[in-house]
Amino acid sequence: MKKNLSLNIFLFFISIIIIYFSYSQSLTQNWSSIIDFDLTVIFNSLQVISGYEQDFREHPGFTQFLIYGIFYKFFSFFDQNLIINVDQLLELQNPTDNLQKLFLISRFANSIFFCIYIVFFCKNL
Repeated sequence: MKKNLSLNIFLFFISIIIIYFSYSQSLTQNWSSIIDFDLTVIFNSLQVISGYEQDFREHPGFTQFLIYGIFYKFFSFFDQNLIINVDQLLELQNPTDNLQKLFLISRFANSIFFCIYIVFFCKNL
């Protein structure tokens, strides 16, 4: 029982550290600083939740696009300025701020799932 409690406390602190470092790193990094797969994932996630077919069809990660879209919709309830519709995003004169918010949410979602994987594997080993 005591070993299980100490493992839970350890996993909790590891999760907090991962989320903190991911969040602080995302605040200092602009979405356009390293153009890689992030922008493609964000755009395809927006397409999925906007009711469009994703452009990047050869990517097997539809679940990733859907989960990111769910995170975007969840956070749009708290931030009314967050645009999660593809058509509205494309009509913006300067979509940089909105893309930075979506980038931050995507990094947060990644850290949450990383913590879930760590807890899952530690509990099952």
